[in-house]
Amino acid sequence: MAMQTEVKTQAPPLQSEDTTVSPADVVKIELTLGHSFIGKRQIQFQWDCNVAITTGEFELVRLQPYELFYKGSQFSCTVEYTSKFLSTQSSYKIILREEGVLAESPIILIDIPPEVPNQPSPPKFQLSSKTTAYVRWNAVENNGANIIAYHLECLMPGTTTYKLVYSGIERNIKLPIKFQSDSEYGFRLRAVNSVGNSPYSSVLKYLTSPGRPTAPSPPQFHSHTSNSITVGWDEINTDTQQGDTIYILELETPSSGHGFLVVYHDKDSVYKKEGLTRTCQYKFRLAIHNQFGTSPYS
Repeated sequence: MAMQTEVKTQAPPLQSEDTTVSPADVVKIELTLGHSFIGKRQIQFQWDCNVAITTGEFELVRLQPYELFYKGSQFSCTVEYTSKFLSTQSSYKIILREEGVLAESPIILIDIPPEVPNQPSPPKFQLSSKTTAYVRWNAVENNGANIIAYHLECLMPGTTTYKLVYSGIERNIKLPIKFQSDSEYGFRLRAVNSVGNSPYSSVLKYLTSPGRPTAPSPPQFHSHTSNSITVGWDEINTDTQQGDTIYILELETPSSGHGFLVVYHDKDSVYKKEGLTRTCQYKFRLAIHNQFGTSPYS
C-alpha cells in the first residue's frame, strides 16, 4: 500500500504597504466663506472647514481685479476697500494650499453699497452789488451714487438759524439777496445723493462793507473878525479799511443866488473863510466822503 505524505505549505508573508494618506484621500475638504460689513469701508471675512486642518495655508482672494488679501492659518481677516469700489459687485473665495490646491470655497459675490457724498469745500463768494451775489463751489465725490442736489444755506445777521437759499444741481449760481451794510453773513454747503446728505462744509463768513457814512453834525462857529470866520467840526474816527476821510464844506451866500458851493475839500477839521462882507448872512453845511461813498449833508 502506497504511503501518502501530506505537505503543508505556508503562505508567503504579506509585503508592507505605505498606509499614510492625505486628508483629501480620507474625506473631501469643503470650505465655506462668509462676510459682514464692519466700520467704515471694512469687510470682515470668516471661513470654515469641514475637517481639522493642521498644515497648509488659507488664501483670501478677490477675483476681478485679482488681489490677494490674506495668507495664513487664521480663519478670519478684515479687508478695507477704497471709494472706487463703492456701488460695485466683487467676487471673493478662500483657497487652501499645501503643495498645490487642496480645496476652494464657492465664490461669493459682495455688493459694496454706496455712501453719502464727501464733505464739500466751502463755497466761494463774490458780491457784485448790494442785491446780487455770485456763489460757486467745486464738485464733490459722490461715493457711488449720483449727486441729486446741492443745498446752500445762509446765516443772516442777527439770527441763529441757517436758511436754505439754494437747492439744485448747478455749481455756479446767482443769489438775489439784499445785503445789509457792515454786516456778517455765513454760508455753508452740503451735497445730496440717494443715500443721504453729506456733512456740511466749513462756514464761509462774508463781511459786507460799512456803506457810505452817515450825515455829520453841522459845523460849529469858532471865531470871527470883521471880514472872516472860522468854523470847525468833529473828526470822524474811521476804520483803516474805509480809507482816508475827506470833509466837504459848502458855503451859501443867499444874496449871491448861486446856492451852496464847495469851499473846502480836505482832511482837516477846521476852515477859515476870509473876504466876507459885513451884514451878510452865510450858511455852511458839511458832508463826509470815504471809499464807500459820500454822506448826506449835515
